Amino acid sequence: MYDMSIEKGRVLKVINKTTELSFLEVLIKGLGVYKAVNYNYLTGEIKTGDKVLLNTTAFNLQLGTGGYHFVCSNISSNSRGLNDKKGHIMKLRYTPCQLRTLSVEEEDSPYHDIFTKDYNLDGYPVVLIPLHSLLAPLLVIYKSYYPQQRVVYIMTEQGSLSIGFSKTVQFLTKKKLLDKTITVGHSFGGDLEAINIFTALIAAREVLRGDLIVVGMGPGIVGTGTRYGFSGIDDCFTSSAINIIGGTCVFVPRISFADKRQRHFGLSHHSRTILEELIDFPVELILPLDDRLKKQLLACNILEKHNCCYYQIDGIVEKLFNSGIDFYSMGRSLEDDPVFFSTAGLAVNRIKELLGE
Repeated sequence: MYDMSIEKGRVLKVINKTTELSFLEVLIKGLGVYKAVNYNYLTGEIKTGDKVLLNTTAFNLQLGTGGYHFVCSNISSNSRGLNDKKGHIMKLRYTPCQLRTLSVEEEDSPYHDIFTKDYNLDGYPVVLIPLHSLLAPLLVIYKSYYPQQRVVYIMTEQGSLSIGFSKTVQFLTKKKLLDKTITVGHSFGGDLEAINIFTALIAAREVLRGDLIVVGMGPGIVGTGTRYGFSGIDDCFTSSAINIIGGTCVFVPRISFADKRQRHFGLSHHSRTILEELIDFPVELILPLDDRLKKQLLACNILEKHNCCYYQIDGIVEKLFNSGIDFYSMGRSLEDDPVFFSTAGLAVNRIKELLGE
């Protein structure tokens, strides 16, 4: 069964506004004052005093992806969505929120011809991250070595569909740690839109000229505590695409020694399932030197299947602390969980080796 909770509210304040979305403070009569998000591309401009229709479902369920209500429509205004992009590819297809995008590979795109030819990444490394919160530490370390190199982030559709919702992407772009973005499938709002991960990878290298290509989900993933029931299963499809198209998959696993849940302690069962069962070719597996982790890996077949690359985390942790950036994931900071954040930064070591630097 499906259920959607809807409430009427009034905008008390526009807290913050970007091109893609507006963060609001809204009053729901009889219930109180809440934070809400308006997607400007979908429901148009919004201002203080407007009456709005709100989707309150995730907030009411107290989900990790909650915390905000979402504007379904602006009752006070006939303002249309601000999406003025050309093209004929629809995202969020056959829903009331479907929007028109110009996809990088479609006929009207100036880059269309690139996608009509055979293509191979010729072994070029592509970094695959399991959680959105690992994007920042990875890019901080990469740019500390290569400040002039171009970083392209490909966001898949298993988390937030709007890249504009990611405060991490906004921050990294502002700080010039992230240069360009591509949104894949039904995710939207990137510098380029792509229909699937194959064409996104080609666009990242050939159109945006990415020196570092990173692929991962947006914020707000799903997990059920079951073997296959989690959003991160998407990583096995992405890694296959990287392999099929001739790239080298640099796989950053989810590792934590601060997570209280046994299934996520050390090497998370999410990464373990993907690496043990679902990826049937070797990846460049990034690992911190840690006896607890080695013991865990000896109990499975991951060491035999993949190219395990071990590195000390001390230098990475120091660089992350000295960056002046606050890193957080699931309520834990860099100080709380240094192995988790630094593992992403370790990927830069392997990239340098693969490129012969």
